[in-house]
Amino acid sequence: MYLTALSNGLIIYFLYRITDLLFQNKRICNLVLLLCMGCVQIFLYTTFLYGITLGLALSLAAFLFLLLYFKKEKMIYALLAMFLMGEAILVKSNYSIFLIAIVIFLCYKALEFKKLKLAVFAIAFIVISRLMSCTLVSLYEFRSGMEISSGMPKTLYIAMGMQEGERAEGWFNNYNMGTFVNSGCDIVKCDEIAKEAIQESVQKFLNTPAYVLRFYTKKIVSQWNEPTYEALWINRHHKGEFSKIVQSIYDGKLYTFLYEYMNVYQSLVYIMVFVCVLIRRKSWKMQQLVLLLVVLGGFFFHILWEAKSQYIYPYFVMLIPYAAVGMSEYLDILNLPSKM
Repeated sequence: MYLTALSNGLIIYFLYRITDLLFQNKRICNLVLLLCMGCVQIFLYTTFLYGITLGLALSLAAFLFLLLYFKKEKMIYALLAMFLMGEAILVKSNYSIFLIAIVIFLCYKALEFKKLKLAVFAIAFIVISRLMSCTLVSLYEFRSGMEISSGMPKTLYIAMGMQEGERAEGWFNNYNMGTFVNSGCDIVKCDEIAKEAIQESVQKFLNTPAYVLRFYTKKIVSQWNEPTYEALWINRHHKGEFSKIVQSIYDGKLYTFLYEYMNVYQSLVYIMVFVCVLIRRKSWKMQQLVLLLVVLGGFFFHILWEAKSQYIYPYFVMLIPYAAVGMSEYLDILNLPSKM
């Protein structure tokens, strides 16, 4: 719980520092802090004991140290970035998308500066992340005296992401767990079942193009246009009774108020990100695009994977610096003073 609370504070700090290094504009940095202060989702996620928050803090820290390496050219920063990225993936494997964005960035820089060392760094990021994962599994196996299997095949999640569910298209419907248990936890058998389910879904999509358009439209919208990112839902699952105020937040008037507020806040962020991309479309530097690359990677990944608006939360937080840039550009259009 303390780590999660600390991670939320660090997320805001890292966003501020990263924005400063990327854009070197005081007003934009201040707008990042203001937007973070208004992002209720960040504060609500403090009580969610899961790898999303800690993994996000570690990923942002890795990117920050990588930027510091390019600024100061000290090897310690590069090594810290590699270690922190590996830690982030250990906490939550979805942050492999962040790793891919960093590798793309390093390969681009290697070609731009014609430095083989940066290409080696890109490989080192992948190798260290993999080694850390294998080392942890080996340690658990050694201490427990048991072999740890790979668990449910990833194909089960992809198959589930192509099915309808009670919540929305592609959302969790217990297909993965049910198939795994019913197959006797046989990894090979349930992988074959999942691949057959994927083929059936693909065939259905090919036969009914209008259906596939509706399916993926609803799947995308239900994740990216859900303003709470399940921040209110996850807090309902606590033992004990709530006070009247807290209860109202979860199913009363305060819930309605918070939901509508987060809806407006989400729209503001998306609009300002659009303004940012539109106005700066011809002046981007590669390092300024890394967080957007992560968001883009997450967008395509979660089209294929099991859907949850909870999974989109880290990407939404990563958009805050770009929303701040968009707000700053909009203030310039209005000819408002640059000092804030």
